[in-house]
Amino acid sequence: MAKTKANALTELPEGYAITESINGQVSMERIKPRLINDAERVTVKSHLEKLGLSRYQCDVKGDCITVYEPIRRIDNLLPISQKISIATAALRENLADIADKGPFEPVMRFRLFDKGKRICEVQRMTYCGEGGWMSLHDFGTLIKRTRKYLRHLGKDSFYELM
Repeated sequence: MAKTKANALTELPEGYAITESINGQVSMERIKPRLINDAERVTVKSHLEKLGLSRYQCDVKGDCITVYEPIRRIDNLLPISQKISIATAALRENLADIADKGPFEPVMRFRLFDKGKRICEVQRMTYCGEGGWMSLHDFGTLIKRTRKYLRHLGKDSFYELM
């Protein structure tokens, strides 16, 4: 995508679509089969809300449901406002709006391992060495995996998951 019309396409090539990332980056991508269904996405999203993690977002691509956390957390922003003695309810609401708008970073994902039996693998983002996705070597149904692992998001116990 570009801001100028120079060398712009007048139509999309067949098999491509315009997409937007969780952080608002617009791009053109090849259309790939979607292996995760809407009910599975809703399962993750509703469990995040039940845990009070409504600021977390989830996105589906290919065989993965990825969970993203806001980089700016309200609990990190509030101490700053308290130091300058303006911790009002309106300020808390504004800080929550700022945190809700992102940016977001991926922290956990559920990868469809067996599409016939709907078995998924749990992976978490690791920050050691070069970083990247680390398998937790736990396979099972999505509902059981979300109950077991989403409760660790935003807590120190997340870093103990191995």
